[in-house]
Amino acid sequence: MQPLQEKNYDSEFCGSIPLHLINLIQPHGILLILDKNTFTIVQVSENIEGVLNIPVKKIIGQPLSAFIDESVMEALRSKTDKWDIKDRVSINVELKAGEQQKMFSATLYVKDGYVMMELEENTAATAMQSFIHIYQEVKYIMAVLKEAGNTQEIGKIATAEIKKLSGFDRVMLYQFDKDWNGIVIGEAREPDMEPYLNLRFPASDIPKQSRDLYFKNPYRVIPNRDFTPARLVPVVNPMTKTFTDLSESILRSVPSVHVEYLRNMQVMASMSTAIIIHNKLWGLISCHHKTPLYPGYEMRSAFELLANIISVQLTAKESEKELSYRSQLNMLNGKLIELMYASKDFIKGLMVKTPTLMNLFAATGVSIYYEGEMHVIGNTPKTEQIRELIKWLQIQKIDKVFATDSLPRSFSKSQEYAGVGSGIIALPISYRKGEYVIGFRPEVIQTVDWGGNPNERIQFEPDGKTYHPRNSFAAWKETVKHTSLPWSAQEIEAAESLRTAILERILSDR
Repeated sequence: MQPLQEKNYDSEFCGSIPLHLINLIQPHGILLILDKNTFTIVQVSENIEGVLNIPVKKIIGQPLSAFIDESVMEALRSKTDKWDIKDRVSINVELKAGEQQKMFSATLYVKDGYVMMELEENTAATAMQSFIHIYQEVKYIMAVLKEAGNTQEIGKIATAEIKKLSGFDRVMLYQFDKDWNGIVIGEAREPDMEPYLNLRFPASDIPKQSRDLYFKNPYRVIPNRDFTPARLVPVVNPMTKTFTDLSESILRSVPSVHVEYLRNMQVMASMSTAIIIHNKLWGLISCHHKTPLYPGYEMRSAFELLANIISVQLTAKESEKELSYRSQLNMLNGKLIELMYASKDFIKGLMVKTPTLMNLFAATGVSIYYEGEMHVIGNTPKTEQIRELIKWLQIQKIDKVFATDSLPRSFSKSQEYAGVGSGIIALPISYRKGEYVIGFRPEVIQTVDWGGNPNERIQFEPDGKTYHPRNSFAAWKETVKHTSLPWSAQEIEAAESLRTAILERILSDR
């Protein structure tokens, strides 16, 4: 019998595309590369011609001061030189365009040897009014989120209030699982939009390369999917002699396959903001709009702040839940250790009186093989099947606590007893002698609701190079077999603690 193959809906192909070296930007802003020492313009996006009414060739090589007042130049130099800042720096600037002056929000990224500067058109009056309004709304959302009782409530409140604040047609709170598939745990949407709440999306929708970029740029904005990208001129950055790294760029262009993905979703504009917990990408605030929509600097900053607030609230709720469960398990563990030491036969102390190992592991059956004898309580595989499992554990050299919720995927023979042992937690007493404590959990057949068939997530053309995303996001059901309820980190910790106590008891007996 062949072992089951675990489905991986991530995409090594998509995840290997160098998204940060595409040399193109979206045209709702302009990009300049400046010599760090002289602030001379060495590379620009070609759409700067439409802003300054000067050919690109005449702009390259000019000092930035030719287009910006000296007082602003001093502020720029101060912000980029002082304190050795590594994060992006923002400032409002006026560009001289002939007889006119245009106000822009500027974002600067200080690199080794050069400064990357992005400019997005703005007006000071609108920005101030927008800032006051957004600040008031953010404070309100912060107050409401504090009252949320659990993750689901955080998702419901956050999406409803962010939709109201931002004006997006749909706002989702999207959480990654251990395989980087995403599930929508909160959604606020316009009535005519297809619901995605509780649907799961394959990891290939946001492949590894895209996920990694969220650590360099906390949000991703596409104001209009039908944009014509602007090239960087010259093609190679004169300061680095390579393509300019656009990892942190707000304006960075979008691969055509993602544009097609948005078109298939009937979305014209999108924005996503990272939620990072314990230095790991936990999920995203993902927003869609049916028509073009440009969230300005103030709104994007609000999203970044709200993402941080949501991450704090999620961490607090999860910590509270984990602490409560850990405390409960510690009490059970303490009682079991007492019973084990109070009994002449430590195995009876763990399996006969209450509580038993079944209570600690939340298992439906437990076996202990020790000194040539097999002891079982509850629902377990047959003795011979347990012996075969022990041999497999020995071959795998399992000499520490081991837990899996999908044993048949690794050990094909266990498919025969998946109904009682799809999940196991194994505590080695002596793996060389094949002495183990094993807790069993039964199969829990699950129906997973996907946003579209994940098996059709990427469709290649005959050339094997051109590919397309799936064109349907209608709910698609998948039945998952040979899995049990997962083992929590707290349960594994409790098992490790108990194993130490068992080994100490055996040593004291000897």
